[in-house]
Amino acid sequence: MKSLYLLLTLLILVGSLTPTSAQEEKWDGGFFIGAANTMGDVVKTDLFTLDETNLAFGFLLKRNISQQFGLRLGLTTGKISGDDNNFDDQQRKARGFSFENRVSELSLLGQWEPFGNRRYRGSSFQKILSPYLFAGVGLAFSNPTPDFNGRNNAGVQADQAEDVQKILFTSPVGIGLRYDLNRKWNLGLEMGLRPVYRTVSASQVIPTTTIGTYLVA
Repeated sequence: MKSLYLLLTLLILVGSLTPTSAQEEKWDGGFFIGAANTMGDVVKTDLFTLDETNLAFGFLLKRNISQQFGLRLGLTTGKISGDDNNFDDQQRKARGFSFENRVSELSLLGQWEPFGNRRYRGSSFQKILSPYLFAGVGLAFSNPTPDFNGRNNAGVQADQAEDVQKILFTSPVGIGLRYDLNRKWNLGLEMGLRPVYRTVSASQVIPTTTIGTYLVA
């Protein structure tokens, strides 16, 4: 079984950490808040269900190498969940599996803003709305808590006996949009795909298998 973990960040607020100068700021720090959701065996649609929307938040520190490129250290956390009772299928309801999983990610990303040089014209600053791309590597820390609804068949026993790996390698990649409120503060909206490179469960019944991808946006 594969699950798709979806973390959807609605708002990113970033502020400069250096005094105003004639050039771009060298360091940015910020935070974001949004929603977390999931796709997989216990989600009733091919995308995600609003029934299992949870809070997500995080922090970032970015070193601006140039007006267009920067390196970003990020910490993101959010709870994902799923429940067979969200399905219309009576077999799913009868099975009654559910899960919760607190997923946290520590990442190092390269960020490219192709039109970032339009923000600074000599010693002057201009507010712009600018897209950017990012990619990098990270570690996802997973803490699944499945509820098998009292079942004890062979598949459930195999899942319960397995030593679940809780630290997973991921390679984030995504897009974003930044708007400058002023020289010191900006707002952003972004979405990123996070492939995860570890199978947590060997069977087909555990709802918290983390082979697949999660998304931070």
